[in-house]
Amino acid sequence: MSPPNFVRPVIPSPGPQSKVPDIATKKGLDWTGPEAEDRVLHLNFGFFKYGTNDKSHAAAVSISLALLVILLIVALFGLFAPNTSSFDKVVALVGNALLFVIGVAIGQKVTEKGKDD
Repeated sequence: MSPPNFVRPVIPSPGPQSKVPDIATKKGLDWTGPEAEDRVLHLNFGFFKYGTNDKSHAAAVSISLALLVILLIVALFGLFAPNTSSFDKVVALVGNALLFVIGVAIGQKVTEKGKDD
């Protein structure tokens, strides 16, 4: 018994391809543009653009940025504080809160990544 004779389909070439993405491709890749759908966080500082559609990630980034600003304000006030021991405790408290929020955000993303695999 001989093997069946298979005919390979002819697949046409897509033609020349552009390095510039079209509107639909930009929409799928850019979470910072005005056309991005389902975006819950949008940061645009001109030189730095960032956006996401993940609510827990957006919350972690927002809380981390707020804690970072609080830490900088506390450090600025600490330069003029006469009691340095209480200043050290406040800086340690805010710093630990910042590390905790970042750790929870990273841990949650690792857990979610494990579900997909």
